Amino acid sequence: MIDITKQYKTRDGRKVVLHNIVLKNSCKKNVTYPVKGTIYLNTKKNWGHQATRYTIWSINGIADVVWGKHKEDDLIEVK
Repeated sequence: MIDITKQYKTRDGRKVVLHNIVLKNSCKKNVTYPVKGTIYLNTKKNWGHQATRYTIWSINGIADVVWGKHKEDDLIEVK
């Protein structure tokens, strides 16, 4: 289970900053992807800032529970 107080990286080694975990939506129903955060990409944009991508994960750190297409974005705890 993902803990927002710990540090994580993606399976392929990119830095991740977690923002929050929201287990239920506004109708009080459980959500599939409650973990929200940003992946820092390896490239830099023209104006010198590092490129990022907002992403959501399951509570177990899986990026794509349904199709399994984005395994490289799965979360791994940094020790």
